[in-house]
Amino acid sequence: MERFNRKSTRNKFRGVSLPSALNKDAALTVPTSDQLGTMLTYAKEHEDETYYSILLLLSYTGVRKGEALGLQWRNIDFEKQTINIIRNRTKHGTGTTKPKIVNVKSKLV
Repeated sequence: MERFNRKSTRNKFRGVSLPSALNKDAALTVPTSDQLGTMLTYAKEHEDETYYSILLLLSYTGVRKGEALGLQWRNIDFEKQTINIIRNRTKHGTGTTKPKIVNVKSKLV
């Protein structure tokens, strides 16, 4: 039991390499229009409204996942039908991003 309570000075991760975040050899797979429609229909029928709304936003605006998760109500201008992207959310928390305006007038109507 004593050996489990002592700190080991040996580096257990020496020689271990982590996989790259981006596999340069992997092909980018983009869903077809039919696949996207199926995914959105399923989400609308079987998931909650928030999940469906985020998928819809990601699918039709090109907003990144972190940008969508960083949105607040004050970032949405319903009169002008625009979304102001000013923050993003990552596994490390929320931060600012290069501001951009997404026009959703023709995309989500």
